[in-house]
Amino acid sequence: MWSDCINPSACKRLIAKYSQVFKNLIQVTRTIPNSAIRHPGIYNLKSISELQNESQINGLIHRLNDTGVVGTSTFIRLKDLQLLNWEPTNILINNKVKLNTNDNLSGQILNTAHSFGINFQGPRIKGGRLN
Repeated sequence: MWSDCINPSACKRLIAKYSQVFKNLIQVTRTIPNSAIRHPGIYNLKSISELQNESQINGLIHRLNDTGVVGTSTFIRLKDLQLLNWEPTNILINNKVKLNTNDNLSGQILNTAHSFGINFQGPRIKGGRLN
């Protein structure tokens, strides 16, 4: 997925280890299902993959809301991605399209956000185009 993130197999190994440590810490049997400690109404322990996704999407939201150079460069990268994919609709709004992102981190994060049904809106995102 992203070069600066932990790969999925490493995430699974880490979640297994820290689930075991967490169960020991809260003094429950290690045979209790992980779904019990991950349930939002109980302990809401999140996997590393979930935390990475939340952090990356949150960072993209902050960059999109930035009115300075960071925001401008983020919109330029996304516009470039839209053009490279020959996508006529606004890629921030249209979550039906899986984008070919190459090495575009914002595009990779956008694909992840769209896989969760997240679309973006705001004054810089108007109609069918990126401004």
